Amino acid sequence: MNDSLTESVARLHRAGSEDSHQTQKLRNAVDNLLTWMIQNLPTGFTLPYDCTLYPNGNFVRVELTNAPFDTSFRTVFNISIGKEYSREELFHFSELIANGFFKKLIDKLATESAEFEKTVEQTESFLETVAPTPLLLHFSSYWSDLEQLARERKLPRDLVDCLMALINSHNHNTIGPEAKPHLIGEAKKYLQGGILLIRINEEMFYDVMVFVPNKNQEVTKRFFFKLMPKCKGGQFRHLKEL
Repeated sequence: MNDSLTESVARLHRAGSEDSHQTQKLRNAVDNLLTWMIQNLPTGFTLPYDCTLYPNGNFVRVELTNAPFDTSFRTVFNISIGKEYSREELFHFSELIANGFFKKLIDKLATESAEFEKTVEQTESFLETVAPTPLLLHFSSYWSDLEQLARERKLPRDLVDCLMALINSHNHNTIGPEAKPHLIGEAKKYLQGGILLIRINEEMFYDVMVFVPNKNQEVTKRFFFKLMPKCKGGQFRHLKEL
């Protein structure tokens, strides 16, 4: 074998080895990418370029057929995590990436995120304009009413305990339970509409208020909850506010 042929065979061997090595690296990269997409993309997210990623790790790209009066799709390629991909499938996948798949994916995620954020803002703004529903309790059985709400997980357990103490303190004209930060957060979430206590032939509405001590208050610096009566169709105001 002459030197030229020997060198060609050697180059062919090196090229084949390098190609095989890069092919395996690409297979691993594809597996890692599909795994990341499954773990991080929102459920039901529509991928660019008519691609679909199924929960089982199957990644498919389809395209419309060009035949007249035919609107069917044909599969361009189909790869799955952990399975041996053909070189043709890897070439199709490489072409997809080269055509800007990542950029379109990032742009689509950013657009959807911005749309969702705007929707959240609009929804919260709307809910702020709607009169919240008061928490309905029976005066003679408010304890069991609250226990039922806790069992049904309609109210957090610690907020239920706080309301029991609050109503009890109101009935006995004593200082209400301490308004700790996490309880204030829960009260804002569940008690914006106040409390409706029902007696026989009588309905009593209350706002759940928080006493906030002055910074220079020496007697007590404790935040505590207080029930304040309210009337339908309006609200009480301090004289200085009128």
